[in-house]
Amino acid sequence: MSDPLNEKPVPVKPTPEEKKKVIEKKEDTLDEALDESFPASDPVAINITPPIVEKLPESDHKK
Repeated sequence: MSDPLNEKPVPVKPTPEEKKKVIEKKEDTLDEALDESFPASDPVAINITPPIVEKLPESDHKK
């Protein structure tokens, strides 16, 4: 039996509806951040977290 803690996650492709919801959420968050950034001289009140990228083992790079 395999150990579920050692298995790599399988990427799941989002459906078009899920993609649309993510985009709408980002737009709503940006709109709110812009509203919170008053006066206009203040920086936009939003933090963007970059995606986490997993590095491949060195052996996978040399194929």
